[in-house]
Amino acid sequence: MKILALDTSTSRVTVAFLDGKEVVSQKTGGELTGAQFHGELLVGLIAEVLNGAKPDRIAVGIGPGPYTGLRVGITTAEVLAHAWGIEVVGIPTLSALANGHIRRGGENGTAILDVKRKEIACQDFDSAGKLQGDPTLVRITEFENQNYSNLVGPAFVTQVLISPKVNDPSPVDAIDIALLGQAATPSAFSPLYLRQPDAAEPKPPKSVSND
Repeated sequence: MKILALDTSTSRVTVAFLDGKEVVSQKTGGELTGAQFHGELLVGLIAEVLNGAKPDRIAVGIGPGPYTGLRVGITTAEVLAHAWGIEVVGIPTLSALANGHIRRGGENGTAILDVKRKEIACQDFDSAGKLQGDPTLVRITEFENQNYSNLVGPAFVTQVLISPKVNDPSPVDAIDIALLGQAATPSAFSPLYLRQPDAAEPKPPKSVSND
């Protein structure tokens, strides 16, 4: 199966094109500690990795992550899948972090991502990289009081208020999104925000009194 994979859960955009388990092409854009330029970067990176090829499936990281970044990635994946008439599958970004750690020879631990507003998304995973339980949000001021071991992910590359020991700070890699996407069963999915977005529906205008 030829699969296009992408993730926009951080400011670093990652895109890969795999044929089975063979990595045909991989590109990244932006910096973990930089501004978000998902809209400007993503389509160009996809065109570069595909180089005219058409995938059989698209896999997209669904977070946790900030609202705007996730929406750009997921919407792009859905639009392309519809245009090409192919399947799209959603892959939790924490699962991709865990898979990458195991793929590099690591063991079980806790995947972590900075989701802004001084909060960290955390989820345990086993020695096979399978996530355990549900993802949780932890306030940065409370993080060091938690009993975590073998932290995996770039949360404290971008969140520098504290500096816990992180055994594997590697960012999410679209290769892991693709590998998980190869085996995933297509089904409905939604972005994993873990909290409500900052934007709110506008309220109706106040009535004007003639008194």
